Amino acid sequence: MEAYRRKWEDHRAGAVGYNPPVYKCSHCKDMGYIDLYPSDPLKPANGKISTVVYCPYCRTDMLKDMAGIIAEYRELDIRKFPWDTYKVYDKAYDKDKKDDILKIKQVIESFVYDFHRWRDEGIGLYIYSNAKGSGKTMAASAVCSSICAKYNMPVRFAKVEDLLSDVRKSYDSRSKNELSVVNVRKYWDADLLVLDDLGVSKITEWGQGVLHELINERYKANRQCIITSNFKLAELPIHPATVDRINDMCLVLHFPEVPVRSKKALDRKGRLMQYVDSYDKFVDCGRTPFEGGMASETC
Repeated sequence: MEAYRRKWEDHRAGAVGYNPPVYKCSHCKDMGYIDLYPSDPLKPANGKISTVVYCPYCRTDMLKDMAGIIAEYRELDIRKFPWDTYKVYDKAYDKDKKDDILKIKQVIESFVYDFHRWRDEGIGLYIYSNAKGSGKTMAASAVCSSICAKYNMPVRFAKVEDLLSDVRKSYDSRSKNELSVVNVRKYWDADLLVLDDLGVSKITEWGQGVLHELINERYKANRQCIITSNFKLAELPIHPATVDRINDMCLVLHFPEVPVRSKKALDRKGRLMQYVDSYDKFVDCGRTPFEGGMASETC
């Protein structure tokens, strides 16, 4: 017992200061893969097939990073989407608008939970609202995050301006290397493509040609698109043939004309100003940090 006591005393200092490792993923401990049958060293199939698979939890985070989803909405999914916000900020909220929002919610949830049915039909979503900040981008991001998490499927989220910029860079590249080609083909080959803010900025004739080629190729390949815009589909300032294909491959959803983003910003600023008006940090101080160096300890 004395020997054990001395041994423990020797290791006590190290044991007190020991901190267990912190892993980003508790399932695979940041290795990137998991073993389906870790307790059987011979494996149930006698080693004929591998039971080691990529960690689905790490892959979901990786897919979200690759998708280009806005960081603010990366952890958002359709279960957390704030549908009640429209009721709070819309003064004219009535039964008809409530029914419209419930219908939109039903369609978007069906798009995620019955995604394979929508994919077989080749139907996407066209989300529009004349009001800026009405939740179109947030809804599209929530759909992308949900599909990445539920189906482990790669998607691509892009602003229309960023897409055209990437295509222009590939055209301007003198070397025409494989990297520039892959950087453009990711929009053509993605299983689900989200084009955000279509028509917000003026699109040149060259840009309209690129968009038509993209939409037409995805239309022929039966690949889905989710498009957000401030314009009605018939009023989009792009080539009529492109509008016709979007109409064929997308279900139109009219989001409520409520500027939720600006009203939320006003609420945040109002709460901050109430805090500033009701609190004075230096009311009992002998001097402030700007008067003669450090403030007194009573501050």
